[in-house]
Amino acid sequence: MDHRKARKIDIHVHWGGGARAKAKEDLAEQMRLHREEYGIEKMVVFASSAELDQILDKHPDIIPFLHIDMDEESPGRIAEARRQGCYGVKFILPMRRYDDDGYLPLYEECAKQNMIALFHTGVVAGAGGEKQRHKRTSSDFMRPSTLDRVGRVFPELTIIGAHIGYPWYNEAAALQRWHKNIYFDGSTAQFHYVNDKNRVPGETRQFPAALFLKMLYQTGDLHLRKTLFGSDTALCVGRGTGCMDWCLPRTQQPIEDMGWTQAEVEDFYWNTSKTLLEKAGCTIE
Repeated sequence: MDHRKARKIDIHVHWGGGARAKAKEDLAEQMRLHREEYGIEKMVVFASSAELDQILDKHPDIIPFLHIDMDEESPGRIAEARRQGCYGVKFILPMRRYDDDGYLPLYEECAKQNMIALFHTGVVAGAGGEKQRHKRTSSDFMRPSTLDRVGRVFPELTIIGAHIGYPWYNEAAALQRWHKNIYFDGSTAQFHYVNDKNRVPGETRQFPAALFLKMLYQTGDLHLRKTLFGSDTALCVGRGTGCMDWCLPRTQQPIEDMGWTQAEVEDFYWNTSKTLLEKAGCTIE
């Protein structure tokens, strides 16, 4: 199967806003290229409160999620985002663990508004960045296990953890198994492993499956029908669709290496995300 031709919903895309914001015509062209070249028919795009108006109602294939500041914005902002047309909320860089009592009102409002809660899980990139420095955050606050309490307190809330909780894959797999409402995305081509130090110059690059994930799949612990496709790319001027040339080979080859079934591949790329988004009130045709 050529994965480029598979119908896809990309559940994990960042908005490249600010000076890189697109004209509506430029955005339409980029979305056309993603659809025709890579089979990506819909994209879930995260945008902050300051950026949200740059994506709302700009293209029918963009599904907006509010990228909220957990420590500065209130549950009321989530309700407002729902009225504006958002279908979910992206959470990242908390100053405390995700399951801290102080954050529960945010999740409660997501559940009340029937919005998806998507959390960064695992080690976060960009150590030393000014925002992380200011927030005094820690990847330990974002371990998959911190979603256990959230899933139990709000069983009606659809929860997606990003990156399969890298490197805490076993925690993510256990949560998938025991919580009906917890899912994970495989963004940043999470399934592959490449050791660049051992590459031979001129050698064709291969992307074998990460051994931990392959083991979890073979033992039945990695629930692929609760694992979603995400690219973790950004929509911004000048980058075109080049990010997908990086992402898709790093997704397809390890999937083939692990031996996924056709049904599992279709669920990963399309079916499960479609079901979750439609549950949140989004129309997917």
